[in-house]
Amino acid sequence: MSASLDLAAIRAAHDRIRPYIKRTPVAANEALDLARGARLSFKCENLQAAGAFKSRGACNAVFSLTEAGAARGVVTHSSGNHAAALARAAQLRARPRRRCAMSSPTAAKSPIAKTA
Repeated sequence: MSASLDLAAIRAAHDRIRPYIKRTPVAANEALDLARGARLSFKCENLQAAGAFKSRGACNAVFSLTEAGAARGVVTHSSGNHAAALARAAQLRARPRRRCAMSSPTAAKSPIAKTA
């Protein structure tokens, strides 16, 4: 994967991960807007299957691997969202995965983490 980032690379990544991620809403809250004196927007990435925006990057990384690279599996050292997202992405691609966690995932992430 090239170190440069351009619109074509962004579109390619979007096409690659589209089947595996949710289109999440942007929420607003008028009371918070008034309290802060500004319009605030909240991208609800917590609605992704792995519970965080990291699903996008993990899916892009796993589905960018060559077949030979993917056959070796993936590994991460994370105790949270990234580990859950990578485990899910590897499961979607039906590849071996390993997670070295510093601590147990929270109860909300447990169903995802158990697939690792």
